[in-house]
Amino acid sequence: MSSIENVTGGAGDDAITGDGNANILNGGGGTDTLTGAGGTDRFVADTAGAVATITDFSTAGGEVLNIAALLTGYSGSEAIADFVQIAQVDSDTDGSTDDLSIRVDADGVGGDYVEAVVMENVSSDLTTLIGDGNLEVV
Repeated sequence: MSSIENVTGGAGDDAITGDGNANILNGGGGTDTLTGAGGTDRFVADTAGAVATITDFSTAGGEVLNIAALLTGYSGSEAIADFVQIAQVDSDTDGSTDDLSIRVDADGVGGDYVEAVVMENVSSDLTTLIGDGNLEVV
């Protein structure tokens, strides 16, 4: 699907592209590719076991990723680092850390982190993403 606004994908592997306006894109289940394509977009990851790749996330542009539904044991008072890990990962052959991997542990007990979202060509950390309003966890 492309050039549309406010879409939730299905259980399969979806490729969803918004339009030049502000979009709300949710891949649903599966291994999805989400592209906002302009505007200040909002991305939602709310299906356990699914992995979304966001191709054009802009922290400077005020875009938002909401992962609150994945953090079933998080009330807002616990240490967020018990529930979310951020890692820079190399996605190509040049050895640079090009992408941001967001891994979640739904209950915050530790050791059960699973990748939920990959943001292509984004460099940041957990504190900055939350502090700047780019990552919503509650």
